[in-house]
Amino acid sequence: FVKSAHENGVEVHAMILEDPRCALKENHANSLEAVEKVLDYNDKSLAKFDGINIDTEPYVDLDLEEVWQDYITLLAAIHEKTAGKTVLSADIPRWYDESKIKDIAPNLDFFVIMAYDSGGAGWNTASEIEDAVASEIGAIRGEGSKAVIGIGVHEGFEDKGEVEKCVDELYKYYSADSAFSGVSIFKYESYSGLAGAPGIPTGEEKGMPGFEVVFAIAGLFVVAYALKRKK
Repeated sequence: FVKSAHENGVEVHAMILEDPRCALKENHANSLEAVEKVLDYNDKSLAKFDGINIDTEPYVDLDLEEVWQDYITLLAAIHEKTAGKTVLSADIPRWYDESKIKDIAPNLDFFVIMAYDSGGAGWNTASEIEDAVASEIGAIRGEGSKAVIGIGVHEGFEDKGEVEKCVDELYKYYSADSAFSGVSIFKYESYSGLAGAPGIPTGEEKGMPGFEVVFAIAGLFVVAYALKRKK
C-alpha cells in the first residue's frame, strides 16, 4: 500500500496509540515499543512511512489533569526517538487551551485539530469550524508550529459537494496564515459513502498548487490529509 501510495504522490503517516491509556506512565514502555516498531519498519523497508501520528486522547475515560504530565512525558520520549528520522504529529481536541498547546508543541512537527464531535452543534460549515478552532490556531501560531484542521463528515454534511465547499472555504480563509497546513477529512470511509462529485479536493484545481492529499492509516479506518508541502 505504501509503495503504491508513494508512486501516486501520496504520503502515508502511521496513526498509532489510539487507546487513551497509552498516556499513563505505566504503559509508556508499550507505547514506545509501538513507535519503535514503526521506526524499525522504516529502517528495513523501501516503502517507508512518511510520519507517525499519535492519536492518544488522554481525556477519554481518564482525569486529564492527573494524566497530563504523563502525556507530556510520553510525547517527549516519542520525539526523542523520532527526531531526525520521521515527522511526528498528534491529534488534539479543539478545546485545548494555550497552556496545553504550549506544553506539547516542542515535541511535535504539527498538530491535527479535531474540529468535530461537537456534542450536537454540527460544525459543517467553514465559518463554524473557523470559530471553533480560532483559539487553538492562535496558540499554535504563537508557538511557531503548524496545524491541520480535521473536519468530521458525521457532523451533518449531506453530500461530497458540501464537504468540498467547506474545504475550499477553509483554504481560502487560512491562505495567508502561517499556522495552517491543510484540512483532514474524518473519516474517508464515511466521505466515500456520501453522494456527490467524486474525489477529495486537493486544492490544485482551485488555484493552490502545492497541496496534495495525504492518507494516514489508522487501524480499520483511513483519514485523508490535505497538507501543504513546501517546495
